[in-house]
Amino acid sequence: METIAQEAKRCEWQPIQTAPEGRLIKTKISDERGDRNEQRLVRQGRLWFTDLTCNMYVYYTPTHWQDL
Repeated sequence: METIAQEAKRCEWQPIQTAPEGRLIKTKISDERGDRNEQRLVRQGRLWFTDLTCNMYVYYTPTHWQDL
């Protein structure tokens, strides 16, 4: 069973460098212009795919991620 602290950490936005590979996660770009491009993506190496089939990737790198 997950503790309250573990659940809170899971719901926080993490730096993209710590994102897991091969798992569907929620991503976004967050910078001085605000938050945008929030969507579910899968990381495979340096590419970010729109689903687990890895048929289509996006032309940007997110800055943050969190578990679904």
